[in-house]
Amino acid sequence: MKFVAAMLVSLMTVSAFAQSRVRDGSIDLGNGRSTIRIEIGDDRDEREMLRRVRNLERAVRDLQDQVYQLQAQPRTISLYVCSANFFSVGSIVGKAESRIESVASVIEQCNRRGGGIFCKERDVRCEVSVERL
Repeated sequence: MKFVAAMLVSLMTVSAFAQSRVRDGSIDLGNGRSTIRIEIGDDRDEREMLRRVRNLERAVRDLQDQVYQLQAQPRTISLYVCSANFFSVGSIVGKAESRIESVASVIEQCNRRGGGIFCKERDVRCEVSVERL
């Protein structure tokens, strides 16, 4: 039940960012997709209620398809890989999600190995690496 509620909230959020073009109960999104527009109606009319249930089922199915697509895509993360070759210490490499953390890791390793005054930030070189999770 929580999953369905979360999916409906997600659908409402997506609908908030949708373009205003509404056709046959669906909304065209800015990214070229369309989704079902959920409306609150009167429960006294049985046919109307069945139509609303059918629309909810289609909306949930659309959300499920989107979740499956997201799960099928490879997840990646960008990491900063920094390295330096310090005098009397040798080569040191550090990885982190931010450049500052990666550089700090290299300097900290240099100091732990006894590099002392040779552990300078200006000697550290960094590049971005994309890794799969």
